[in-house]
Amino acid sequence: MLNTGILKELHGAMKSGKESKIYHGIDPKGEEVAVKIFLTTSNIFRHGRLKYIRGDPRFKDIPHDTTSLVDQWASKEYKNLELADHAGISVPKPIHVEKNVLILGFIGKDGIPAPVLREVRLQAAADWYKKIIELIKQMYDKAKLVHGDLSEYNIMIPNGYPVIIDFGQAVTTEHPEARAFLERDIGNINHYFEGLNVRTQSPAAVIPKDRVGVLVGSGGTVKSTIEDKLFVDLKIDSPSGAVEIGVKPDAPDPSGALQAKDIVLAIGRGFSPERAFRLFSEDNTLDIIDLHDFFGKNEAEIRRVDGRIIGREGKTRRILEELTGTAISVSGHTVSIIGGYEAVTMAKDALEKLIKGRQHGTVYKFLRRRRQEIKKEKALGLWEGQVPTAKKP
Repeated sequence: MLNTGILKELHGAMKSGKESKIYHGIDPKGEEVAVKIFLTTSNIFRHGRLKYIRGDPRFKDIPHDTTSLVDQWASKEYKNLELADHAGISVPKPIHVEKNVLILGFIGKDGIPAPVLREVRLQAAADWYKKIIELIKQMYDKAKLVHGDLSEYNIMIPNGYPVIIDFGQAVTTEHPEARAFLERDIGNINHYFEGLNVRTQSPAAVIPKDRVGVLVGSGGTVKSTIEDKLFVDLKIDSPSGAVEIGVKPDAPDPSGALQAKDIVLAIGRGFSPERAFRLFSEDNTLDIIDLHDFFGKNEAEIRRVDGRIIGREGKTRRILEELTGTAISVSGHTVSIIGGYEAVTMAKDALEKLIKGRQHGTVYKFLRRRRQEIKKEKALGLWEGQVPTAKKP
């Protein structure tokens, strides 16, 4: 880039991490820029970042080799920053991307980067909290983006207004886990500001009133299990079904409130506590299909589709669960799925085909074919946590 005139000068590294290094640079106009170089030897992209690419409609083909995957990650961050910048969100201006190198507007002055939120002693912390929550909402509503890893470490404070950085893992609102990522972002920010004695927006859920007793459990056992395992407090209003979820002061991880919310919602949507407790594992996720999105208020059509998914004596649902390795609950106007990310995605695809009228046999064939494809992907090491198996010479 120095040879092609995109950069005039490249100075020392300002920050080094597991996945990238950031340098200070000068562009041909004499303006300061940040040069972010992603490390092509880092395994973090294959073992920790695939979930942010899978499900993104902009990146349908995932490279097999790490170098190409890292290049795609750099391109993803650039495109995310473009969306945010065009929507008027306060982010570093994206200037240029080439392979694993990203050039951004510099946030700071004279080669010294602005401090991050964690490093700043805030005055009127409640006002800062409102600003950041508003930025999260603007990203979602205007840029159609969810950051996905927001915390006090990637919000810079240059001149009295927050600037959000590190958009590689950001996903569009179409991503199947966008809701979960959004709730995690809000949970992280809530946890930080609660430490500054700021009253935050607590996670909450509303469940059908006839499921409140299941959530509480005999002698309060279900409720206490959730509270003890996730370091949360559940405040249940039985007449309305509203559940407020607060984080205990000694909680090691604020995202426990978001896990608790998913478990509460799962029980509310018809899962037994034992099946809902699969969500204690971070490897599992919850997805809820609302049949009102397909049929509006046509209750007769919703009941017909409920029957198609359940099948005679639960046969269809049982086959879907066996073919996908998920747990499925049909309750009223919702169909809910619990399982690993890939399994839930596969089950959701199958369920939507049934909802749209595809024959059961056609859907089963689709699932068996998809299972074979997944086996091949695992053999190639394309799933997170998988390492390609070396063939014997």
